[in-house]
Amino acid sequence: GTSLRALTKAVKEIGFDVAATDISKFIIERARKLQKDIDFQVEDIEKTSGKQDEFHLIFVIKTIERLKDPKKALKNIKARLKKDGLLVFASPYPTGKTPSDPTLISVKSPEEWIRIGKELGFKKMKFNYVSFLPYLYKYHSFFSRAFPIKIELPIIVNTCFVIFEN
Repeated sequence: GTSLRALTKAVKEIGFDVAATDISKFIIERARKLQKDIDFQVEDIEKTSGKQDEFHLIFVIKTIERLKDPKKALKNIKARLKKDGLLVFASPYPTGKTPSDPTLISVKSPEEWIRIGKELGFKKMKFNYVSFLPYLYKYHSFFSRAFPIKIELPIIVNTCFVIFEN
């Protein structure tokens, strides 16, 4: 909820037209009340592909790794991208530690995401590791940074950004 509104607000403020979706009707209704200038819609990306060739950029956060059929969702997202459009999604990568979040049912290595992207026909694919130090930002702004490296320590939030070009 909060991350959906924060991201859409930031992107809107720099001059982009923004549309946002979430599977939760509650989240969308709340977002609509707080940001009336953004098109918020309830959508299940595993079941619908929406209007085709609509977007230049689709950014997906905290979603793909929680889906039963992420490949189907990525196929639906691809259909919504314009030619040369970009899909950027953030996804945790598997580490030696057990994920504490039981909703993370489709965590894959960046290489697995790239393989899926190739199968779906994306023409360019890449990924970048990103590591965050959780909670330390409260003590000093230095710690609010993302580090563009792979760190496999228990206290580190490990993720990667995967970028697919249509």
